[in-house]
Amino acid sequence: IDANWTCDNEPALPSKHSKDPVPTSSVFILTCPITVKRVTGHKRSQGEDHAIVAEYDVTLWRSCSDHEPRNLGIPSDRADKVVCTMVAGQHRELHEWVEYHRLVGFDYFLIYVNEEFNKTALPDSNDITYIPWNYKQLANGESIPHQAAQQHDCILRAGERNVTWLAMHDVDEYIQLTTTNETLDQVLAQNERVEELAGLQFQSWFFGSSNKSQEEVDDLVEKPISNERPPDALVMDDVWRGSFSYPQLRSMTEDRGGGREKMIVRPCRVTYFACHKILVGDGITKTDETRIRLNHYKKTVHNRPFWAYKRIVRDTSLRDAFGQEMRKRLGLTARVEDD
Repeated sequence: IDANWTCDNEPALPSKHSKDPVPTSSVFILTCPITVKRVTGHKRSQGEDHAIVAEYDVTLWRSCSDHEPRNLGIPSDRADKVVCTMVAGQHRELHEWVEYHRLVGFDYFLIYVNEEFNKTALPDSNDITYIPWNYKQLANGESIPHQAAQQHDCILRAGERNVTWLAMHDVDEYIQLTTTNETLDQVLAQNERVEELAGLQFQSWFFGSSNKSQEEVDDLVEKPISNERPPDALVMDDVWRGSFSYPQLRSMTEDRGGGREKMIVRPCRVTYFACHKILVGDGITKTDETRIRLNHYKKTVHNRPFWAYKRIVRDTSLRDAFGQEMRKRLGLTARVEDD
């Protein structure tokens, strides 16, 4: 394992998980392009002796699946804007999330089911493909290895189907067009470098923060909804958020930097991907928050707040734009606070 690894003749990207309870002498992860034929490990040395310590022919397993056409899960006539996610128990939230992203303008959904596969509780529609993906978390609760595999599988499927845009985010995250006079197509197409890019990064805005003083909570007319949502409540009914986006919040801490963005990518231009960013591929750019952003309802859906905001603001823009139509589509009655 302590070697210089290559995918064909290009350096491989090893994934290191310091908290992984599996001994590093037993298991490790390499990321290679999907077209790789051979993975090779060369002995580390200061001189010219770079003897091969291990070599694997990756084409062997691929030949087993090449006899039959690969079922990509995406119909050829729906290859424009696809959204991909993974779920484990969030059945109610999934119904709502899918319906919302249909309204925004996505054509198709690839949903990886990280639990015992049972479609009876899942939305049933011809614009959804479910992919069994029941890989357990590691002993320390980490799920990064199989999440990375899921995302690359999704990129592979979308790339083979020539999908134009592929969004990859969770069921507690909603892409919001922040102006009512633009469509998703218009926002994506109007980026001046769109033909050169591999992806766009969305800034995260966190809703449903529980990190408020008791005085602040007592003063609220609308209380932030908890994980035990009423049956007639939408995720977007949680209208309280931090007063600025997550990257600004992280930059204020001593031990954190950067942001917690998610991406919509052009799959044919992506080689290596890692949840919040493209590691290897064509260029990326950040989106204009005044036109499009990512609303993150981690507290609302998972009851897991992030960082403490010193100031919260009431933001009903998503609910105002889509709440009535969402209730109609999901068969929900209007709530009192919506009147």
